[in-house]
Amino acid sequence: MISEAHAQALLEGRDDAELVVVEGRAHVVSADSLEREPYRGALRIVSRPDLAGPLGDIRSLSADTLAEVAGRLDATATRLGA
Repeated sequence: MISEAHAQALLEGRDDAELVVVEGRAHVVSADSLEREPYRGALRIVSRPDLAGPLGDIRSLSADTLAEVAGRLDATATRLGA
């Protein structure tokens, strides 16, 4: 469900970017998009600041680290019932 491309898009996105799941599909959207269809009521997985903070310099993440991040996000989404 959540791929490396989603993790990378979130990390490279705007400061208010959020990773959400709607109808079983992951999306990276701005926080203000969550107030409108089709994202109203979306399951929020993580915000960009919450993900980027612990990772440090996100510009230099290795492919392995990005894959690990995506795997953890996917596991979190599954645990949350996405």
